[in-house]
Amino acid sequence: SSAASGVYKGQARHKEGSIYRPVASLNANVNQYLREYQKVGVAWLWKQYAAGHGGVLGDEMGLGKTVQVSAFLCALERSGLYRPTLVVCPATMLRQWRRELRAWAPRLNATILHESAVSSQALADANGNKKNARLRLLRDCIADAKGVLLTTYEHVRLMRDQLLSVRWG
Repeated sequence: SSAASGVYKGQARHKEGSIYRPVASLNANVNQYLREYQKVGVAWLWKQYAAGHGGVLGDEMGLGKTVQVSAFLCALERSGLYRPTLVVCPATMLRQWRRELRAWAPRLNATILHESAVSSQALADANGNKKNARLRLLRDCIADAKGVLLTTYEHVRLMRDQLLSVRWG
């Protein structure tokens, strides 16, 4: 099918050898608001995923890379292929990512793993220990089948052992 339809169909082998018949269907509410080039970007991400490859989506600032990735994650969730996902970005973009995920992939649950996002209640539950509060956020996000962990490069460095032990989507 064409990227313009928001659907990619076909059979592909995932890197683990299982066969998928992926249908990355975006719900009509999401698809109708994507620009044509964004639909192409979402379809390309799906094609990379179906082939078991990664990829880098890069273009000028302000053209909707966050929107395209959010729509792609929405398609994975709708197709039953979603697993908890790690998004690493600058601290200044954490809340923007959460906003876009809420708008474009509302069934996913975004968690910000950053000092600025640890609530006073989470800190109290961890007896004032920020590290334990962050570990609890991480554990809760991983346990959530629809979890998306949003964090920074610095937190990846600080929590690399815990983050690298997870099989992210």
